[in-house]
Amino acid sequence: MNMNVRSWVLFVILTVFAFILRDLHSPSNKAIYYPQLIVETLSLVSLPFVIRKIRRYEILFFLLILLMLSQYIFHHQSFRISTVLYTMLLGSSFLFFSRLFKYETIKVAQFRGFIKWMIIVLALVLFIQQVQTVIGIEVFNLVSDGSSKFKLNSLAKESSKLALMVPLLLYTYITLREIELNHKYVIKKEIFHDRNVWLLAIYTGFTCGSMTAFIAFPFFFIRFLNFRNTNLFSIVLFFILFILFVPFLGEYDIIRMDRIIELFSALSTGDIKIVIDEDPSAACRIVPTWLFFNSFSIFDFSTWLGHGIDASKDICTFMITDREEVDIGAMNIFSLFYDYGLVAGIIWIQFVKSIISQKWVSYEMFIYVGLFYSVTINHHLIWLFLMLMYVLKQFRMSSYNINNK
Repeated sequence: MNMNVRSWVLFVILTVFAFILRDLHSPSNKAIYYPQLIVETLSLVSLPFVIRKIRRYEILFFLLILLMLSQYIFHHQSFRISTVLYTMLLGSSFLFFSRLFKYETIKVAQFRGFIKWMIIVLALVLFIQQVQTVIGIEVFNLVSDGSSKFKLNSLAKESSKLALMVPLLLYTYITLREIELNHKYVIKKEIFHDRNVWLLAIYTGFTCGSMTAFIAFPFFFIRFLNFRNTNLFSIVLFFILFILFVPFLGEYDIIRMDRIIELFSALSTGDIKIVIDEDPSAACRIVPTWLFFNSFSIFDFSTWLGHGIDASKDICTFMITDREEVDIGAMNIFSLFYDYGLVAGIIWIQFVKSIISQKWVSYEMFIYVGLFYSVTINHHLIWLFLMLMYVLKQFRMSSYNINNK
C-alpha cells in the first residue's frame, strides 16, 4: 500500500482511537492512555498550522468548549479543568484529522484496506483471548467487569464498546465498497467477495460477550437490505436461527436474556429506584436521562446553562452505589444536557449533524441517535465514529471517490 505522510498520520489517529492496550493506560487509571494522549497533544499543537479558513463545525466546537469553560463562573466548586482539557484534546484530534483528510489524495481502496486490517486485528486478538480463557491462562489485554469469563474486549476498552465498534467498522468497509462499485451494495451479490470481512466482524461482535452486538448490527445494516427481494422464508429462517443461537450463548454466559427481561420489567414500573436495584449497570445510562427530564424547567437557569461539570455522574454514582468516592463513569448524551445545559446540548447535536450528514433526516443521524447517544463526548469511541462518518461523507461528496481507485 503506497501512502504518503498524511495518509500515515490519518491511520495513526484512527488506530489510537480504536485500539486500547491495557498496559499503556495511565497509572491514574483514567480514560487516557499514552499513545492516544501523545497523538491528541500533537494534534492540538499542529491544528493552527492546517487551519486556513475556519469551518462551521469548528465554530460549533469552539462554542461548546466556551460553554464548558463557563461552568467555572456558574459552578466554581465543581469545576474540573481536566474534563474540559480532555474534551479539547479529543476534539482537536478530530479537527486535525478532518483538515488532513480534506486535502488528502488518499484513495477509497486504501482506506477500505485499512478498515479491513482493523477488523482482522480485532478478531485475531479476541480469538487469542478466547483460547487463553478456555485453557485457563492469563488473558492478554483483558479489561473486564468480571461478570463472565467470556466477556472479552480484544483491543477495545470493554466488550460492549467492541460490540459497537466492530459493526461500525464493517459498515464503513461496506459503504466504501459501495462507493467503489458506484451503486447500491447488494448483500446477496457482494457478500462472497467480502465473505472474510463479514465472517470476522460477525464472529468478533457476537462472541465477545456483549449484548450490544444484537442491537448494533441490525441498526447499521438495515440500509443494505433490499426488502423487495427478501422473501418470507429468509426472514423466518433468520428468526429461527436467532432463537436457537441465543440459548447457546446463554449456556456459556455470553448473553443473558433474563437480564433483558428483568430490565424491561423494571422500566415498566416507571420507578428509577427499582431500575437501579434491578440492574445497576444499565442504570448508569438510564439515570442521566431521568435526571435531565426530571429537573427540566424552561424557567430554571440550570436547564439552559447546566448544573456543573460531572454533576450527573456524581448524582448517578451516589444513587447507584451510595458512595460519593466511587467513579462509575457510564453516562450518555443527556449527561451533556444536564451538566452543561440545553444550549450546549443543542450545539453538540448541530456539531454532529454538520460532520456526518447534510440533512437532519438521514441514516447517519439515525445511527447516532439509536446507538451513539449513550457515548459521552469524553469517550474516544464517539470521536472514532465521527471520523469514520466524516470520511464516508467526504468520499461521497468528492469527485475522486470513484475515479481515484
